[in-house]
Amino acid sequence: MATKATDIGRPWKTESALLSVRVEAFTPESWLALSMDRRCSLRVRGTYLSIGKYLIAIAFLACWTVITASKVPDIFKIENDQCPPVDTCPPKLISHETDCAKYYECKYGQRQLRSCAANLFFSKKWSGCVDRAISDCPRQEEQCPPVDTCPPKLISHADCDKYYECKYGQKQLRFCAAGLYFSKGWRGCVSREISDCPVSNVFNGVRTT
Repeated sequence: MATKATDIGRPWKTESALLSVRVEAFTPESWLALSMDRRCSLRVRGTYLSIGKYLIAIAFLACWTVITASKVPDIFKIENDQCPPVDTCPPKLISHETDCAKYYECKYGQRQLRSCAANLFFSKKWSGCVDRAISDCPRQEEQCPPVDTCPPKLISHADCDKYYECKYGQKQLRFCAAGLYFSKGWRGCVSREISDCPVSNVFNGVRTT
């Protein structure tokens, strides 16, 4: 026959309880001390509390967990131009400082230099090498030297059927013949098949823009 508890908040005992726990001192593990009876009490520093009051212990544990978790390094808070200390999947890619045809791949916390395939340029948005038309890599405008060179320096134009020739330190606009496109590698206008200019606004020899 179970002994009747005097009132809530004071010590009680029962023979029918499957588990009875008395915690003598508050620890983070105190919240594990549960009783099968609804009136289970938790003794904290010599005082018996009703089950509703031990929510304070849960709040403490939650706070303690957050503080502990905040000490774990967060690899996603690394600066944009820095590699995280731990490899990610997919790996982090970083733009090259000056060359849009190159980029860095993060491996073992270090930057590994990579190069795009011919006629492709790195894009941070697409996380890889893409056509020049959709690449978000900021291309620096190429300038003419102050003194003429021989042969003269040739600079690509945004339209592949045009280019610039440097003369007296200034860019002089030039046009390719019909059906030909500028090639920096070949230093002149060539057929589309061998041109290294990404032809994005020309279709079958007819300009679309």
